[in-house]
This record gives sequence, C-alpha cells and structure tokens, in this order.
Amino acid sequence: MPALRVACVQFEPVHSNVQASQARASALLASLEPESVDVVLLPEMAFTGYTFRDAGHVSPLAEPVGAGPTSRWAAALAARLRCCVVAGFVEERDSRLFNSQLVLSATGLVLACHRKVHLFATDETWATEGSSWTSFSLPLCSGEAVTCALGVCMDINPKGFTAPFEAYELATAVLQAGAAVVLFSSAWCDRSPLDPPDYCPPPISVATTQQYWCERLAPLALDSETRFFVCADRVGREGATTFCGGSCAIALGRGRASLLSSLDEREEGVLLQTLDVR
Repeated sequence: MPALRVACVQFEPVHSNVQASQARASALLASLEPESVDVVLLPEMAFTGYTFRDAGHVSPLAEPVGAGPTSRWAAALAARLRCCVVAGFVEERDSRLFNSQLVLSATGLVLACHRKVHLFATDETWATEGSSWTSFSLPLCSGEAVTCALGVCMDINPKGFTAPFEAYELATAVLQAGAAVVLFSSAWCDRSPLDPPDYCPPPISVATTQQYWCERLAPLALDSETRFFVCADRVGREGATTFCGGSCAIALGRGRASLLSSLDEREEGVLLQTLDVR
C-alpha cells in the first residue's frame, strides 16, 4: 500500500510581488528535510495574489510552462526536498492567459499542467477556460507511483453556477481517471466581484467550506474505494475580499467523508499528512 506524504502550504501571498511571496512560502518550508514528503502543494495563483482587474493588470506576472519565476522556485524546492511540487500560477501561451496548476518532478521535469476548467467571476476578466480535466502519475520517494487528479478552486463548483449540482464535474472526472488523490489548489474567498457594493458576507466558517467541498465530491464518498481530497488554500485579504483558508486532507469512500487534518481560516503554515493510498 503506497504511502503518499503531502505538505500543503497555506499562506498569504504579497499581491503582485512574486519574489516576496516566494520568500514567505520558502520560510514556511525551510524546516522540511529531503525526502520527508512526496509532494508539496501550494494554493491557486500562489505567488501573484488573486484579484486582478483584467488581462493588462495580470499579464506582467504571467509565465510559460516550465520557464519563469514559479517554475524556477518550484524546481529549486523539488531538487532540495527530492519531491514533486504543485503550484498555481498565471500561465501565458500563444498570447492567451490561463489560471493554471503546474506539477514538477524532483528533477524539474514538467509532469502536468492543469488549466482551470471552471472560471470564477474574478478570473473571467482575463483567463481563458481550460478545455479538459487533468490527471497524472505522481512518483513517490519510495519508487512507487500514485494516480492523481488536479483541480483549481472554482473547478469544484458547478460550471458557471448554472450547471446541475448533481453533474459533479470534478468528481466525475476523478472517477473516470481512476485517480486515488485530488490535489486541489485554491483561493476560496468570501465574495464575488458581482456582489452588490453593500454586500456583507457572513463570517468565514472552515467547517462549512469543507462540508461544501465534501458535498461536491459526493460521488467519491459513495464509491467503494477510498480516495483522498487534499487542498492547499490561501489566507489573508485583497481589498474587500477575504480568503478562507481551511487547507485540509479528507478521505472519501465507502459511504462517508472523513476529515483527516486541517488548518484554520487565518493561520499560515504547512499541513503535513500521510495518505495510505490503495
């Protein structure tokens, strides 16, 4: 039975300052030893911040797959820890921008790049929608491998909040791929730019957010096999928007969903969890 050791990084990036954001993440990960984890998972748009007006606002921070500050930082961390790294970033390709999730191996090889399939109102102003769901084989330090699926924040919601709730798009893709683990990068927030100016969001509840994620993954909970949902979410504020935290590891299958570990709505830190993957 493979044991997948994951480190989820929850922190507040410095908006539009990639170098400062990377320094914050590096400090949180400084105590990890080589081969102590198999994968480090970071939030959506991990080093840029999340709220941007339009393509012109975010494009100076965009980078191609495998080249640019996110790829260089991830490759250096992967080499130091001898593990894989998954990080959200702004991707530029063929004059288009994507809200993407990069996976690098311990040797710096690009294993996968997932482009957010379901865009939120905040990134609809600049991002191109991804065309397909992504899964890949994640190599472990033990020499074994685990099939993982990728997802970015809004991907877990019904498409455009108009698709049928019971379509369960992300969960269905996970089952079709035969993935044992979902690696989910998020910037879950308390408001939408479409909200009226006087909208006052309710207090953030990590338990409520995690319960909703489980509801959206119901087909996994009902399956006879146990699978795992692992989320790296961010914290902090950007303007009027507050980010919800709650990075976690959840086991789903055999009729139930079980929270294995979690961070709260404010703390910066690294959540370490070992998953017994069948």
